[in-house]
Amino acid sequence: MFTGCGLDRAEAMRRALASDQGRAQVEAEFRALADQRGHTPQVIDQVWEMVAAFGAFGFCKAHGVAFAASTYQSAYLKRHHPAAFTAGIMAHDPGMYPRRVLLQDARRMGVPVLGLDVNASHTTWRVERIDQAGLIRWGLRPPLVDVTHLTDRDVDQLLTHRPVTDLADLLARTDLSREGLDDLILAGGLDTLTGGRAHRRSALLHAHAEDLARLAAHHRLTLAQSLHQLEEGAPVTVAGRRVSVQTPPTRSGARVVFAPLEDRTGLVDLALFGSAQQRSAAAVFAGGVLLARGRIRRAAPGALPTVDATEVRPLEHIVDRHGESE
Repeated sequence: MFTGCGLDRAEAMRRALASDQGRAQVEAEFRALADQRGHTPQVIDQVWEMVAAFGAFGFCKAHGVAFAASTYQSAYLKRHHPAAFTAGIMAHDPGMYPRRVLLQDARRMGVPVLGLDVNASHTTWRVERIDQAGLIRWGLRPPLVDVTHLTDRDVDQLLTHRPVTDLADLLARTDLSREGLDDLILAGGLDTLTGGRAHRRSALLHAHAEDLARLAAHHRLTLAQSLHQLEEGAPVTVAGRRVSVQTPPTRSGARVVFAPLEDRTGLVDLALFGSAQQRSAAAVFAGGVLLARGRIRRAAPGALPTVDATEVRPLEHIVDRHGESE
C-alpha cells in the first residue's frame, strides 16, 4: 500500500532484499514509487529503514503464520504431553538435532527412556505407561526397526513369535540373520532375558554356540584354553567373537593389527602383519564371529601364545544361512 505496487511485485522485492545488489535496486524502486504516491522524504526514509532491517530475516506473512502455528502446537505438546511429543519426533526425521540430544531433552522433562526389548518394542517409537509405586508416568520405548542389521523379515518373526522366555527360546522360534541377532543383543534387546548389559557378550557367544561347534568339527578348531599346549610355529585354527581392534605402530612405522577373539573358554590374542592385513583387515574391522588361521608365536619362552594370523574370515562366509559348513 505504501508504494502502490501489486502483491506479486512486493514479494519479488522482498526476496531481492537478501543480497546487497538487490537491496540497492529495491531501494531505488521503493523511493521512486513512494515519491509518486506523495510521501515526504522524511517518511520515506523512516519506512525504508524498517524495510531494510526486515530484509535480513523477513519472510512472507503466510510463511510466518505457518511457522507460528506449528511452533505453538509443538510447544503445547512438549509442555503437556512430552513423551508423545518426543515419540513423534523420533519416529520421523528429527531435523538438525541428533537423536541422543532429543532423548536427553526428554529425560530432562522427566520422561523415562526405556530400553529396547524384544518382547515390548514394536515397529515405531511408542509411549508406554509406567506404574511406579502408584505414580503413573509415560515412558518412551524404541522400536525394533532401529536395530541396524535387523531386516524386515527378522522384525516380522519377532513380532509373530513373541513373547520369548530366553535366548534359547528365541533361537528355537526364529531364524534371524546373524548380523541382526548380534545387533539385537548388543543394543540390549535381550537384556531383560539374559541379565542385563553385563551379560551381552555371553549371550552373543551362546547365540553362536551351534555354529562354533560345527566349525570345530569341520575345521579342527583349537580353543583358547588349549593354545598354551602348542609349540612355537605350530599351525592353528581358532574362532570366536572379535572383542576389539588396536593398530599400534611399530619402530619401522608399519602398523600391526591386534584383534582378540573370545570363544567359550577364553581369549585368543590375534595379530595380523603385512600381507595378512591386506587379505583380512576388512573382516577383522567389520567384527562379528571370525575364523582365523595362523601360527603360534611367543614373545619369549614360556610366554602366553599369540596367533599370527595368515587368514581371517567372517562366520557367514563359512557357514551358510542353513548352518551347513563349506
